[in-house]
Amino acid sequence: MNTFRGVTRLSAMIAVALLMAACQTTSMNRTDTLTTLEDDVTVIVMPADVQLVELTAGGLEEPNAQWTADATGYIHDSLKSSFDDLGLTYQVLDLDALSEQERLQEEELGKLHRAVGASIIVHRFLQVIQVRGSVLVQPKLPVMGDKFDFSLGDQVSVIRDHSGADYALFLFVKDQYSSAGRVALNVVAALLGAPVRGGSQVGYASLVDLRSGELVWFNLLARQTGDLRKAETAPETVAELLSNFPSKTTTAQ
Repeated sequence: MNTFRGVTRLSAMIAVALLMAACQTTSMNRTDTLTTLEDDVTVIVMPADVQLVELTAGGLEEPNAQWTADATGYIHDSLKSSFDDLGLTYQVLDLDALSEQERLQEEELGKLHRAVGASIIVHRFLQVIQVRGSVLVQPKLPVMGDKFDFSLGDQVSVIRDHSGADYALFLFVKDQYSSAGRVALNVVAALLGAPVRGGSQVGYASLVDLRSGELVWFNLLARQTGDLRKAETAPETVAELLSNFPSKTTTAQ
């Protein structure tokens, strides 16, 4: 929980900084293609790390369990359709089939992914500046020659051994929605010329090579639109999360 709260606080900084730059999605990848020795490339989808909250008039976040549960289901349904379009074999990690030790290892991998994702964002997308005792977070200027070199380590082998998959897809999404009181406050503030931040949608997706633990693709989403609460609108968010997803190829040896 502490790790999730840390990523949640970070997501607020991401939203502010990247929305300032009018950024919607930003991708980084080690390769443009997915390789396998078999006819099909199999990607196992890890349990999605999702939280939907309501933003009150006072700016507080109130988690909504029903929205979150619905959104998690919509995300996985949309992923199945997206993978079919990409020509990839879709597989969801079956937590019930895992032993207690394997489940603990999966939970640790989820926490590690959050930490690595946060590290990528902080070091590759944002810059933190201290000005007269204040801390400012803003988009990082592009750096020529930067290498995308991140890994979850060899502990991912437990997922490959259990599933036989080639790659694992990890997802983190936090979605804010303004309450009626917040919307009313925004209207009044607009009339008075004062800014009031509305809800935002922030998330990232990572594709991990289960043979090496290396992240081969990472996509960051930050915007003020999107709705995961409805089955008919959730696929659009998933499509954005999968922007610039690598294509597949088979490598015979």
